[in-house]
Amino acid sequence: MDKLRELQLNIEKKVDDLTEFEVTLAELLTTYDIKTIPELLSAVKFMKKAYVNMDYMIDDLFE
Repeated sequence: MDKLRELQLNIEKKVDDLTEFEVTLAELLTTYDIKTIPELLSAVKFMKKAYVNMDYMIDDLFE
């Protein structure tokens, strides 16, 4: 039963992360007036790099 609960929490976290990403993407589109696919792809790549860098920084804090 613990494995099932752990799986449920993991799924809930992934859904929360996806929702947060969708909100961030919507804010990005409206804030920076992105109208073309290349502009969107560039912005998403930048966000991904920033997210990865932030993740590394958080890991470093707890080491």
